[in-house]
This record gives sequence, structure tokens and C-alpha cells, in this order.
Amino acid sequence: MYPHTIEHLALESVRVLVVEDNQLNRQVIDELLRLQGALVTLAKGGVEGVEWVTQSDKSFDIVIMDMQMPDIDGLEATRLIRADGRFNDLPILAMTANASLADKALCLEAGMNEHIGKPIDMTLLLPCMLALLGRGPTTSEPVEQRLLSGSHTHKDDVLENPESILRRFGGERAFFIDVKHHFAIEMSQQFVLLTQAFEQGDNNAISTIAHTIKGTASNIGAKRLAAFAEQLERSIKNTDSVDASDYLSQIQRHINDSLHMLDTLFPDEVISTNEVDKSQYLPIESIDADKKVRLMALLIEQNLDAIDYLESMLINVAVDKQWLRLSSQVSQLEFLDAIDTLTSIMKE
Repeated sequence: MYPHTIEHLALESVRVLVVEDNQLNRQVIDELLRLQGALVTLAKGGVEGVEWVTQSDKSFDIVIMDMQMPDIDGLEATRLIRADGRFNDLPILAMTANASLADKALCLEAGMNEHIGKPIDMTLLLPCMLALLGRGPTTSEPVEQRLLSGSHTHKDDVLENPESILRRFGGERAFFIDVKHHFAIEMSQQFVLLTQAFEQGDNNAISTIAHTIKGTASNIGAKRLAAFAEQLERSIKNTDSVDASDYLSQIQRHINDSLHMLDTLFPDEVISTNEVDKSQYLPIESIDADKKVRLMALLIEQNLDAIDYLESMLINVAVDKQWLRLSSQVSQLEFLDAIDTLTSIMKE
């Protein structure tokens, strides 16, 4: 858990089922709800979500349901839940990337109670949940209007407004920085999968991966990457001609730009040795040579374990500028640059 300043846990003991197929999005909403005191259960898809509600021994106070999922979508999952009369009054809140009036009508027709747009914004999600639970006033203005207010980014910006990003994460900066690292790993893995899908000419896989990148990037505020992934997904669905090499090159550039801007605007929180007693931290020279060799091997292998390994190396260590640069390069998956920096460190 991450430190926060909320005095009242608005969702204390509320039993929430979150149905979301995107792993990183599940992690984000899980942690944000737990920070508000909720008891959260996670389902990886619509079928599992229906099973949790209708077949398990658990009971839930509210369900948060993603709309687009690979097995069955949120609309079908809701219809199956509502088909069981025991759950006629169970609040079901839809999460959709298309927060339009037409989507809201589809949600209500399927038996959902309300819908909220993606990416998830805790300042919007929390009041909506409380209203459905009968613990707060009903929302006073349309979601669309509130999403537009306070948005000061241009369509070509790499990231959305950083204040907006942090607000959506409930102001939990430490948690967001942790999510940033997971985002870097997830994007590296998705890029490898996308490359393989293009090589195999598997359009279904390309579309699915593009959808995953779009949702994950949107959640963390990487709007240009999300828009490009959406363009790719749409092109594949429309059977448009796609230049694999060009798309892979562009999406890699958008990923790198997003990671660079995230690290610039949300740097890892390093305690300044000017602000604390230096005796509380080990000198940088205390890092064992064998650990540096092991880190170098991971970097050469392009092994993502290098991220966690370096982080463990720097616990309680007073890092200098060289090591800060190395940490930034590794977190951004710039392994070739990191090899150069580590080589320079090891020569000292």
C-alpha cells in the first residue's frame, strides 16, 4: 500500500468486483479502490465476472464492468447476471472508452445502472460509486462535461496534462510512479508480441495487441501512443493496407517518447542527501562489484529483470548523478545507453 492523506475511507468495507481484461488497468483500479477501503475482487474477463457473481460464495455490493473484453463483452456479461433474479438490484457500473450518449443507452438497455468513461478518474469514479451505493448524491453533471472541464492538452501532446493524470490517480504520486515502471515493462512485452504478430500476418492478434496498448496507454495518460494504437486497431479492422515496418517504427517511437516524458514529469522519488543525515545511507562505493557484473549481464541480455535488480541494488544507498542516470535509462528500457553508463561506472 502507498501513503495517502485521505482521512475518511469512502469505500470502507464495500465489496467490489472489478471485471477488466487489461492486467495493468486491473492493477491500477484495484489499488485505487483499496486505498479507499474497498474489498476488491478481480475478474480477468466477462465469463469469469459472471461466475464470480452467480456461482461463488462471495457477495458483492457493486460490480465495475469493462465494456470491451475478448471473451464476452460487458453488455453480454450484464445480461447474464440480470438473468438471475437474485441480482436484479446489484449495482453494475460500466467502464467504456466511448463515454457517449449512445453507449450509455446500450449500457442501460443491457441492465447496467450507470457508465463512466476511460481512462478511470477517481474524482469521477468515486462519487458515481457512492451514488449507486446510496451513500452520496447523484452526479450533478454529465460525465462528458466533467471530462472536458480541466482538460488543457492539445491532441498532439505526448502526454495529457500531468496534473490531470495525477488527479485521476487520486493524487497518489508514489503509486503512479510504480505504475509507470510496470507500464514500461508492459509496453516492451506488447511491442515484442506486436512484432511477432506482424511477422505471422495474424491480423486478429495485431488488433487485440493494439487494443491492449491503447487501453494501457490511455490509462497512464500517454495520449499520443493511445491515439496511434487506436489508429492501428481501426486500420486492421477495416482491412486497410498496413506497412508493418512503418507501424512498428512509429509505435516504438511513441512508446519511447511516452516513457521519456513520464520520467521527466514524474521522476523516481530519490531522497536528497542534502535533506537527510548522510549517515543513514550507505555510500555508493558499498555496491558489490559482483552485483554490477550481474546487472551488466542482464542489460546485455535485454532482460527486464534488470529493472527490479537495479532497484534492489540501490536500496538505502546514497546515489550520485551517474547512478541516477543509469536508473533513468534502465527504467526507460534504454539498455544500450545503460550499458555505456554502467561501463563508465565500473571503470571508476
